[in-house]
Amino acid sequence: MNSGNANACTGEQGIADAREMIALAAAQAGVASEEVAVASTGIIGRPLPMATIAAGIRQLVILAVLPDFRRPFLTTDLVEKNQVIQTEIAGHTVTMAGCAKGSGMIHPNMATMLAFATTDVAIAPSLLQSLLRKLTEVTFNQITVDGDTSTNDMVLVLANGQAGNPPIEENTFAYKQFSKKCYRQS
Repeated sequence: MNSGNANACTGEQGIADAREMIALAAAQAGVASEEVAVASTGIIGRPLPMATIAAGIRQLVILAVLPDFRRPFLTTDLVEKNQVIQTEIAGHTVTMAGCAKGSGMIHPNMATMLAFATTDVAIAPSLLQSLLRKLTEVTFNQITVDGDTSTNDMVLVLANGQAGNPPIEENTFAYKQFSKKCYRQS
C-alpha cells in the first residue's frame, strides 16, 4: 500500500506499476503474486515514483502486527481507525481485526477510504466475499462527510482459517453468529 499517490488516471503505466509492486512485494514476502493486493491513495493523475517504491519494498520487513501497519498509511486522517474483536464459534476463539484510512471525501460508497479486515476464521472465500458485500452496503457505503468522490476506495478482507473452527457455511448458526459480530462491531 502506498499513500501520497493514487496511481489513478495513469493509464497503462499505472497498471504496469501496480503489477511491479505486486511482483516485488510477493518476492519480498516469499508468497505467490496472487496473494498480494495493491492499494494506493493520494494525488490523482501522477505516475508513481517507482524507483522509490521499489527500493522501499525491497527494504520491507513483513510485519504481522496491526499497530505497525495502520500508522504509515494515514494521509489527512487525524486519528488511527482500527478494531480487534474476538468471539467463540463452534468452541473456538476467532479473531477479527481491521483498520481503515479516510478523512473527508467519504461519499458516496467509501470514496477515498481504504479499509482492511483480517480474520483467522475458517470460511470459504466466496461466502466471505458475499458477507463482505452485504456488510459494506450497510456500513461503509452509508458514510458521507462532504459529498465529494474519489477514484480510489476499497475494502479488503482476508481469512486464513487458522482458528481451528469447522468451516462456516451459509445459513448456519455459526454464519449468523459471525456475521452478527462483524456487523455489530463495524
